[in-house]
Amino acid sequence: MRGLMVLLIVPIAACGGGGGGGGGSGIDPRLARVDVYEAQRVRVLGDPGAGVVGMAATETADVPITGAITYDGSVTISVETSVPIFLAGDAAITMDFAAGDVSGEMRNMFGRREGQALQDYAGTLVIADGTVDDANGWSVDYAGTLESGSDTLVFAGQVVGSLYGAEAEAIAGAEFGALIDVNGDIVDGSLTIVAEEEGGASDVD
Repeated sequence: MRGLMVLLIVPIAACGGGGGGGGGSGIDPRLARVDVYEAQRVRVLGDPGAGVVGMAATETADVPITGAITYDGSVTISVETSVPIFLAGDAAITMDFAAGDVSGEMRNMFGRREGQALQDYAGTLVIADGTVDDANGWSVDYAGTLESGSDTLVFAGQVVGSLYGAEAEAIAGAEFGALIDVNGDIVDGSLTIVAEEEGGASDVD
């Protein structure tokens, strides 16, 4: 998984500041969120190009079998339209290790078409029908609609991922062959999730 994760945040940040109502500073506050997302990605997955080592995958023997953990992090999405769309937002995921269930949502989305300004995207992607197993694997179905201006993006797919850290304190997952309905046309896309344990504490064994 580590070698396959795609960095989708750079195209979002490339538009620079301005236009976001940064308290008169001219700095779009959404770009600060991009920095937080990128710092978390590096903590969890590392950055081989910079010689930064991320977290090791959780050993099978250390995967929790009781309790639950809530993870907070980010989702990044690439939509391969003729003018590509790049999105980012918050991801909140709860894994119930006792029941083997996963649920959550992806929200507060923003992004841009390549070469254009940042826009907020209304809507939420709901995470449901998830499973987590004792061999360091998890998967979730997700679905929902995001809208901005004349664009309506409809999602329905599945993310597959792994646990990271000595005590499963982080997760990462992806869908690289996503099919996304953009204004009635089906296009290819990619979606990645990186998240860490909320508050740094859990009730799992």
